Amino acid sequence: MNLLGKIFTVLIFVMSLVFMSFAVTVYSTHKNWREMVMRPRDQAGAGKPVGLKWQLEDAKKLTEELKNQVEKLEKDLKEEKDAHQSDLSKLQEKLAEEKRKNKTLEDATKDLTTEKNKATQALGEVSALNKTLFDESTDLRKKWDEERQKRDEISSRLTTANVQLVQSEAELARLKEKLVQVGKQYTDALAVLQLFGLNSDPDYYKVASVQGLVTAVRANGLVEISVGADDGVRKGGVLRVIRADGSMYLGQIEVLETQPDRAVCRIVPGAQQGAIQPGDKVRSDLSDVLTSAK
Repeated sequence: MNLLGKIFTVLIFVMSLVFMSFAVTVYSTHKNWREMVMRPRDQAGAGKPVGLKWQLEDAKKLTEELKNQVEKLEKDLKEEKDAHQSDLSKLQEKLAEEKRKNKTLEDATKDLTTEKNKATQALGEVSALNKTLFDESTDLRKKWDEERQKRDEISSRLTTANVQLVQSEAELARLKEKLVQVGKQYTDALAVLQLFGLNSDPDYYKVASVQGLVTAVRANGLVEISVGADDGVRKGGVLRVIRADGSMYLGQIEVLETQPDRAVCRIVPGAQQGAIQPGDKVRSDLSDVLTSAK
């Protein structure tokens, strides 16, 4: 075997080791998806759940049981309503019957009045019977009122539940629409801030309580001040300028660039009330100046 053959032999051996390592890696990370789906219940345990197929069947059975329970409850409710309606009809019929009996007894009483002397004892018995019938009629009327009240309470609960359901659905739809609007407003605001190169954190633009001096005034409306980032001055912050002796409010300046011990600002157009010059005082607010003026 010449040198080239030996080289190919060694190369084949090395590639065999490489492909063998690939095969071992693939085998170690391989998942038996069919086993995960079809694993029987008796093989579950020790970190191996029941197959997805059987989990799906269990979920379908549970859904079917819940559906059957709902149907049963609806059927029971209908039967209860029908029973109450039937009892109510019976009570009404019995009440009408008692009224007819009462009318008959009243007619008989009128006929027997003419024979009062002959039938005094019979009249007493009839009066007692009439009172008994009246008491029974009162009890029946009371029961009928109770049943009607129960029916009205059930109807009221159902109506209230339906109204609450409709209100909840409307409120959910409104909140979803509001969430979409707020998300769009947030996205638009963030895009505008990014377009102008501004920071979206409000705390970034908060100016600390600082006091400094105007060190230079440029011809292009820019001024330099003696305080910078180490003093709490931030890009985009607004400072106030007053005369060195505190006799005049001169206007506002907006921070454009900051360094540790100084900053470059621009005079805010429309807010200037006097010529700014070196030596003027720079402050974050004028509360102490106003207090002194008073």
